[in-house]
Amino acid sequence: MGPPESGPLAHTDPFRAPPAAARRIIDNPKAAWRQVSALALLCLIAGYVTSIPEVSADGPRADIQKVFGRDVSTGTFITIGFGFAVAALSTLANRASGVFDRARQTQALTQVGFPAGLRAHEVYQIIGPLLLTTVSFAFLGRRLAS
Repeated sequence: MGPPESGPLAHTDPFRAPPAAARRIIDNPKAAWRQVSALALLCLIAGYVTSIPEVSADGPRADIQKVFGRDVSTGTFITIGFGFAVAALSTLANRASGVFDRARQTQALTQVGFPAGLRAHEVYQIIGPLLLTTVSFAFLGRRLAS
């Protein structure tokens, strides 16, 4: 058998990646949800906070109320930004841990001719649920606020 580039599975079909990712998600939906649940919660909060109107106050304390309202919304956005960064790093750490857990399987697949490197189905396995949950939960947050 030749090098992995010339093996029987070296030229994979690009249309196989989404069904393979869907099959992995269906096999273990808890793992997929575990990886995107923190971002889903943050999108729900962000969708809700972006729909809150600005404070419009009259009277002797109007300036203080407006400043307080801006400070609260700015603090919320900073917190959400840090939350997104932490959730993204957590997802990255989980994926890296999975790579190390499957090291023997990856070596065996490489020896039989499967191409090494990042496989497209692994990207779809994260991006699909991530896009679905972030968009739907951000929309839900905006609907809850209105």
